Parts: sequence; C-alpha cells; structure tokens
Amino acid sequence: MDPLATARRYGIERGLLGNSRLWLVLGVAAWSIKALRWAWKPAPIRVFSGDLAEGESITITQLPPLPSRRRRRRAARRERRQH
Repeated sequence: MDPLATARRYGIERGLLGNSRLWLVLGVAAWSIKALRWAWKPAPIRVFSGDLAEGESITITQLPPLPSRRRRRRAARRERRQH
C-alpha cells in the first residue's frame, strides 16, 4: 500500500478525529504532497480543434506502447544470435 495514502487516512482517522497531533501533522503533509502532485500534473495535449461538416468523421486511435527495456534487450539478443 502507498505510504502516503496510509498517512492521509491515519491523518484523518487518528489526527483529526482521534486528537493525535503527530498524525494530524503527518496527514497534512501527505495531503499537501498529493495536492502539489495534482497541481504540477501536465495538461493534456489538444491535437485537433475544429468543426466537422455534415458527413465528415474523425477516427480516434491509440499508438501501441513502446516495447519495454526487457523486450528491447531480448530482441537485440535474438538478433545477435541469428547472425
């Protein structure tokens, strides 16, 4: 489990509701970290903005993910063995 999630939960349960000052401070710190991560999250990229005429359509696709480092190494190893 995420330690920050635990700190946030205990901050509310034990700090705010249970009157533990230590858990309250840790909970506030954990919630602050979560808020900062949310605030610094990059904005989504707009690819297209416009009007469609009657009869026009848009096809939405997703590119396949890049191969992982492990798969790239395996492919390189196979390539070396074949030559």
